[in-house]
Amino acid sequence: NVAGQVMTDVMVNPPEPGDASYKQYRKEYDAVYNTYRKRAKNISAQLNEIPGMSCSPVHGAMYAFPRLHFSDKYIAHSKADGVDPDVRWCQMVLDKAGVLLIPGTGFGQREGTYHFRTTMLPMNEECIGRIAKFQENFDGKAE
Repeated sequence: NVAGQVMTDVMVNPPEPGDASYKQYRKEYDAVYNTYRKRAKNISAQLNEIPGMSCSPVHGAMYAFPRLHFSDKYIAHSKADGVDPDVRWCQMVLDKAGVLLIPGTGFGQREGTYHFRTTMLPMNEECIGRIAKFQENFDGKAE
């Protein structure tokens, strides 16, 4: 319990300028911050290169919400089966590419738009490559 209390105290009361550990703290903090900032920029840029999706720049979060652009035929087929198009697409990505994505339906997306949510932490070039390969072969059929 004591270790957890110490860690919590350090998180909510980080070293201040002039403290003995401030320079080291600032160096580590900036390194982590800049790594995630760069990763967020790269991930949104890479997702924008994938046909059928677009991603706004990520600001201040560890999540991206790329928009999926489906054909009217795919949307109608999915809805006829009683499945949200983004839910079906995410299930297919998991089945075919082995990448777990969260459908945007659960986040109250605007009517007529489709998204998925992904976190920056595990997302890397291999995951994005798998999504891109899936999307290249995705013909809009509701499998």
